[in-house]
Amino acid sequence: MVMRWLKDWLFGDSPEQRREKERKAEWEAHVAENRIKAIHAARSFIAQSPVIFDTETTGLDKTDEVVEIACVDIDGNVLMNALVKPTCSVSDGARAVHGIGDDQLAASRSMGDLAPYLQRVFANRLVLAYGFGFDIRLLRQSMRAVGRTWSKDWSAIGRASALEEHCVMFWYSRFSVGTSRRRVSLANALKQCGITVEGRAHRALADAEATRLVLRHMAAATP
Repeated sequence: MVMRWLKDWLFGDSPEQRREKERKAEWEAHVAENRIKAIHAARSFIAQSPVIFDTETTGLDKTDEVVEIACVDIDGNVLMNALVKPTCSVSDGARAVHGIGDDQLAASRSMGDLAPYLQRVFANRLVLAYGFGFDIRLLRQSMRAVGRTWSKDWSAIGRASALEEHCVMFWYSRFSVGTSRRRVSLANALKQCGITVEGRAHRALADAEATRLVLRHMAAATP
């Protein structure tokens, strides 16, 4: 052990140290590359004048539905902001998060009533969300609950892509921590970007606006 230490001290790094430095350099290059990709993606999305939306729901399961949906354009204009009357009750856990209860939804319109307008808002537009896969799943579940189907081709953003390509969380995680495997919550993204949004967190309009501002923050960054 003494001789190994003396050899490393006299002749430089050990093989283990060199490998560790190589791994660190590879990771740093990976992080930098993903940040650049995220910046370019954000700029590309903004150039396509996207619709950015968010939902609040009765819960997280396969039978849960949307109770609120909001859509904004890239300039912050509100295209839709509505409570939605579901066919099931709001869970206690969901109500604790967003504060919307069954009593508030009793006089609201159903997804069946709102679907035609929502589909016009989304038609021929790039659609984005923070946590896109969840929001789209709950929209589809809400549609099925009222006997409707969803026809939009979510792969159409100018190239073939997975659903995660529409997810601002996917891109912000690459921008912030260098990998989409470590997802950054919207609340943490706002803190990291130094962004303040009016309105209550975990309400659809405030979260849609927050997503829009995070997207603009990425697009304005230096590669």
